[in-house]
Parts: sequence; structure tokens; C-alpha cells
Amino acid sequence: MRSIARAVIAILMLLMAVSTASLAAPETGDEDETAYGFNFWSLREGDRFAKYYRAHARISPEPEPERRLANGIRWRLLVDERTGTRMPRITWMPNRQSMAAANDFLEMAHGAAIARADDFNRIWLGNNTIRRAVRGLPPYSPRPLQSDVELTYATSRFVNYIDLGFKDENEKIFNFRAGVRIFDIKKGDVYRFDLCPRILRELDDHGRPLRRLFNPGGPFAICNEAADDAFGAVVKRWALLAIPPEKRNGEPEIHGCSRDAHILARWDRPIVPYLTPSGLAILLSDRWPLGQQAKCRLAVGDPVIVPYRALKRFMRPGPLSDELLRLN
Repeated sequence: MRSIARAVIAILMLLMAVSTASLAAPETGDEDETAYGFNFWSLREGDRFAKYYRAHARISPEPEPERRLANGIRWRLLVDERTGTRMPRITWMPNRQSMAAANDFLEMAHGAAIARADDFNRIWLGNNTIRRAVRGLPPYSPRPLQSDVELTYATSRFVNYIDLGFKDENEKIFNFRAGVRIFDIKKGDVYRFDLCPRILRELDDHGRPLRRLFNPGGPFAICNEAADDAFGAVVKRWALLAIPPEKRNGEPEIHGCSRDAHILARWDRPIVPYLTPSGLAILLSDRWPLGQQAKCRLAVGDPVIVPYRALKRFMRPGPLSDELLRLN
């Protein structure tokens, strides 16, 4: 009897794994297979994620509130009901052709985010369901991988969005994940935003080694210790200015919306930079809180904004640098 009971339990666990996997991951054909990675570096490469989006996205009919950038460009988030994955779309821009190209890119990015969520939850709901059932625990619910998603910069030439959230290290540990992408509308190029151009080593779709610049069109070139120290000094100065005068000489606040400013004004810490119309936004990358405080700009707190004119000596020539320096 004991062996029969064990066999029955094993069959039930196998059926649970199959059913949860089928619920977590939509069936895909060769034309939209995305299991080999979720990055793309051109519109041609991103086309597979556009196909995935059109095949699997279930966009909520309830529209998110429309938002506005400082230059008047309007946008809102679209939400996939199945995975909860969000991604911006531009709703108004003076140049309609640029708006259409930017939204094509954002659709690809949304497809990549949905595919990443499907891939993660296939394991999260599948394997973990079996392990938790053996221990007499209820199954997990699908886990959202995003905390903040925003369109932070957009013109007729360039688009910058952030996708902040989590990645799993094991069943109980989740570390921060910061996706900051820039899209060059004119060239059709996509690159990760970083303060120094560097070689990114990846594998192509056939498993062959691939070398490409990390941010070939990025506006900054902070690539040595002296430049990094000088940049850090500028950040500290603007972080101090972001702290209310009455709190600048007191104990640093390690909680609350202005935590980043208090810490960046005093110590060097790993950062996440991204573009805004007002200047370079800087967030700390050492903690990713789960909850969003009522008055905070983002779930991770308020970023420190450094005007581009204060960073001119760290910028390299190029169309994006020229555009940013014209802003302030």
C-alpha cells in the first residue's frame, strides 16, 4: 500500500508540474522562440520579440493615466494582464513618424519583457510547485519582475526608458535588475546605457561568441580612475544640493525618498544612471525595496538629478551629447 501511495503522489506531482508549466508559458513555435535570450540590439533582431508580443500579449483594456515629459511629449504604460508586465508607449509627439518608430521599438521591448516573465514563471510555478507540494506548502503565485518602468527621455531622435526590478538567484534570494535602454530612432540602433563604452561579450543566436560595444552611441566616456573620481565629486555636490538645507549637516537618512541623495553626498556607491530632460538621473543600485512610499518618485526613492552642463567635460562628441547640452 505504501508503494502504491508513493506512486500516486509521484503521478499527481508530475501532472501538477505539467499543468503549471503549460499555464505559465504559452506555446511557441519556431518563429517566435525566445528561450535563447531577451536582449536585442537592432530593430531586425528585435522583430522576434515583436512577434512574441503580438502572439501572447493580453493588454489591459483599462488605460493607465497619461503622463507628460518636460518637453511636452506624452506617454502611458500598457500592462499585459497575463504577466503584469508593463512598458511605455508614446501617445503624442510632434514628429508622427518618429513616434511610430519609437512605439515599434517599445513594442519589441514589451515582447522581450513578457518573454522573460514567461521564462521565469515557467520555472517559478513549475519546479517550485513540486518542491512545495512535497513539503505540504501551497504553490507560489506568479511573481512580478518589475518595480518601476518609465519613459524618462524622448525626442524625435532618441528614446530612453528604464525597467527596474528583480532577478532570481535562487528560490529565496532576488537581486536588483536595472534595464536602461536608449533607442536611436534615426539609426535604428539599441544599446544599454552606461557611463563608459565597453566591449560586451555575448553569444549570437547560434551560440557563437559575439563582441559589440556596450553603449556605442552613449554620450559619456568616463573610463578611467581620474575621470571616475572627478565625476563622483560632481555627483556628491549635486546630491548635497538635493538635500534640504536644514538636513545637510545632520545624520544621513538611510530610509525615505531622499535616501539616495543623503548617501551619494557622503560616500561612493554603485549607481544606475539614466537620461531625463532635466539632467542625468542617478539612483543607487545597492537596494531595491519592494514597497513604494507614498511621496517617492520611484519605488527605489527619488533620484539625484545632475544638469548636463555640469557634466560637459565627461561627454564625448555626438548627436546625443549635442542634444542633451542644448537642454540646460
